[in-house]
Amino acid sequence: MYSKKDKGLQSFFIQSSTAEYRIKSMRWEALDAMIDYAEGSECRHADILTYFKDENRITRCGHCDSCDPKSKRRIKPILSILSKPKNKKKKPLPGQDIKLTFEQEEQLSQLRTWRKDYAKSQDIPAFMVFSDKTLRDLVIRKPESTSDLFEIYGLGEKKIETFGQELVDQLI
Repeated sequence: MYSKKDKGLQSFFIQSSTAEYRIKSMRWEALDAMIDYAEGSECRHADILTYFKDENRITRCGHCDSCDPKSKRRIKPILSILSKPKNKKKKPLPGQDIKLTFEQEEQLSQLRTWRKDYAKSQDIPAFMVFSDKTLRDLVIRKPESTSDLFEIYGLGEKKIETFGQELVDQLI
């Protein structure tokens, strides 16, 4: 089971860690992958089959909460059913409250297509390439060089080394 509080708790542990930058970066990437899977919009069954390299893969199952939000198979967290509603106003994540322009929406769509194609070519789930939050931050900040990519959410040395120039080229 997953709760949005898990994200904050794990973020705190990573930030408080005295581990070297490389290890912290790997932990951030693992947390991003878990969050993208839990909150992602792609078919969960397809992601699981791809992750385990199953021979009988699908692209959409038609009944998970991502394929069909009204599905009776949708799992609701037990804690939210048992707990009383809270009147807390949640702060939006940095960049989430920014309304994208038409051009930014188009660029975001192109980056998602590029991510999906790359993931398919590497035989991995798309959420393991980049999170939606990373793609959104890219189109908002529009980095002009690979060194600017270090300011983008979810990008560390390894991903910048692997995708850096290609990302910059995609944003020009």
